[in-house]
Amino acid sequence: MPALGVDNAPGAVAAARAQGAAVLARSVFDRDRARLERGSEVGGWCPWAVVGPDALPALARASGLVHRAIRQVDGRPFGLLARPLHAAA
Repeated sequence: MPALGVDNAPGAVAAARAQGAAVLARSVFDRDRARLERGSEVGGWCPWAVVGPDALPALARASGLVHRAIRQVDGRPFGLLARPLHAAA
């Protein structure tokens, strides 16, 4: 039977798991966070509220990247950033 419980206390999580329930243990009050990644290089975390789709082009420029597109996945925007193209010398 599907159920939703909003209790992230360790005892509640353990009791649910002991009954065989699939548990996603996290706070519903925490905001998702984002970071820039390139290969093995990983930037610092920043709140999604700060990195909205409208702010992404300026963030890309400030990071030395180019903003290519915004894609919607399940109603959430994801930005596509790339290295700038340089003319061959």
